[in-house]
Amino acid sequence: MPGGEGCLARLAECRGRGFGELLVRFAEALRDRGARSVRLGVLAPLTDLQDWYRRQGYVLIASEQWGSMAGVWMDRRLVP
Repeated sequence: MPGGEGCLARLAECRGRGFGELLVRFAEALRDRGARSVRLGVLAPLTDLQDWYRRQGYVLIASEQWGSMAGVWMDRRLVP
């Protein structure tokens, strides 16, 4: 994956159990495999989750309709 992107998903039933922090750390470890950024999708109504990711350094890059659900894409650069 040199120079590529990493992607992660977080299941709603895992919220509040610390898995998000583990996923973020794992995704950011992709830097050691050459990833320049990590992108994730969050359902638009989950503004508290979006805020949590912002505090982790992710920024909103796009809004999108996923079937009947609205979502947002967030990205965090892993290299300067």
